[in-house]
Amino acid sequence: MGGVPSAESDGAPARWVKADASAGKRLFAAMCAGCHGSKGEGFEGPALNNQGLLASASDTYLIKTVSRG
Repeated sequence: MGGVPSAESDGAPARWVKADASAGKRLFAAMCAGCHGSKGEGFEGPALNNQGLLASASDTYLIKTVSRG
């Protein structure tokens, strides 16, 4: 649906990633904001600040999706 892969269950809890938000912010600004917008609002790439996506996507799904570019 819409080119978004379906989430695969891997048995991990939905939220297991521990991260440094300031490092993530710098990485997003350098590598992602050009296509996804400075606030994740979407531009050439899809919006990432979609609350439905963020509420339903597991950490594993997000990691796999981001790693595929």
